[in-house]
Amino acid sequence: MVVSAPATFAICKLMVPEARSEDCEVLHGDCNNLCDDEKKKYSSILDAAQSGALAMLRVTANIAVVAYVFMTLIAWVNHTFGWFGDRVGVGELSIEVSEGPKMVFV
Repeated sequence: MVVSAPATFAICKLMVPEARSEDCEVLHGDCNNLCDDEKKKYSSILDAAQSGALAMLRVTANIAVVAYVFMTLIAWVNHTFGWFGDRVGVGELSIEVSEGPKMVFV
């Protein structure tokens, strides 16, 4: 499934809404609109790099788990089709046979 870029941004906004605190006010004519809490979040560039690396690790682990679960679910459905095909008398029933060329990549 291919999703357009604007649709992806809309879905991301729904999943992770923008959090804006009430006490943060944009300074007039100044690009510095961060709160003091946000300014003092990291003590050094190494602290910021470590925090970013840990956040990336969480995202990467989440993607790996979702991919593993998806492939396991497809394998389970494929084995269930095979089991059902054996019971009904249709040999070698699988997702590839039932879906045809659409699911060949699996």
